Amino acid sequence: AGCFTMALGAGLGRKGFTVHHIKSTATLELAQKDGAWSVTKISLVTRGKVDGIDAEAFKQAAEDTKKNCIVSRALAAVEMEVDADLE
Repeated sequence: AGCFTMALGAGLGRKGFTVHHIKSTATLELAQKDGAWSVTKISLVTRGKVDGIDAEAFKQAAEDTKKNCIVSRALAAVEMEVDADLE
């Protein structure tokens, strides 16, 4: 969640938005297969206070970040969802 939050904030800043704060949490789902545990799903919840952006654009920025964050790309084999909204 940390890398995602930093990437989202940086991307919004580059687009000219004033980011007051963004908070993200991640919940992992695990499953055991053949005696080994694996992460099967990551659910991100992100809330932010950002001047000059509407909720839909914030959600789109979060989706774009989910696809392009370096950690998200490394975990591409794991299902990932994001619930993003403004405060």
